[in-house]
Amino acid sequence: MFLEKKQYKSSTKRTYKRYIQQFLSWFEIKNKSVLEVKYQDILEFIKSRKERKESTRFINSQLGVLRMYFDFLELQNNPASDLILNGNTRKLPQNLLSEKQLNQLYFDWKESSEEKELLGFLVFQGLKMGEIKRLEIKDIDFQKGIVFIKGTSRTNTRKLLLQGVQTMNLYKFIFQLKEEKSLFLFHQNTFSALSQRLNKRLKSGFQTNSLTIRSSVICNWLKQFNLREVQYKSGHKYVSSTEKYQQVNVQDLQEAVMRFHPI
Repeated sequence: MFLEKKQYKSSTKRTYKRYIQQFLSWFEIKNKSVLEVKYQDILEFIKSRKERKESTRFINSQLGVLRMYFDFLELQNNPASDLILNGNTRKLPQNLLSEKQLNQLYFDWKESSEEKELLGFLVFQGLKMGEIKRLEIKDIDFQKGIVFIKGTSRTNTRKLLLQGVQTMNLYKFIFQLKEEKSLFLFHQNTFSALSQRLNKRLKSGFQTNSLTIRSSVICNWLKQFNLREVQYKSGHKYVSSTEKYQQVNVQDLQEAVMRFHPI
């Protein structure tokens, strides 16, 4: 047992062993080896703990021990690596958009060109607002038709394809920025106001927002690409983050209670 190699107090070791045994006892009903445990299994385990009225803090303690245990087992992907319960219950968006609806949203956008380009990176590349803010003109390669997204402590670096209609509008947009001798695609000191304005219009006119759009894009990708490809395109550090969206159908996705890291 990995706990024997740790300098824990005897009482701590007993507690950790109890947490692991609780999970193993629960997992026995699946008739699978613990080496086969998946992200969905951990979600079901969490649900079983919540049904027992256990506190968020207590469940997080259990998850922390399970993370260490799975690391000790050297699983290829630690299924508990990206699971931390937050204090407030949050569901994945219930008004997910199809690829057709996302495209139509972009085509029909009649506001400023700056808003339209921001929206384009949401609906075509599924970027986060922070990622869009950090985009520089040099990150756009029109010859190869790609955009380079810088990694952070929470997301991976990646290159994504630009879409045809997006490229035409973006080329005109960047041409003007170069004349202004800008470094970034979007003005840094006004980006917050821009993103807030866009989200306000998305909510009032289309009953959606930037987070819902990203969730929609990822779900649509999962219908076309394998899990690893979608993990790359989404910039997720862990495949378990992508697995949140891998449900049997959209209804299951909408009903799955996620009390973990922000999307």
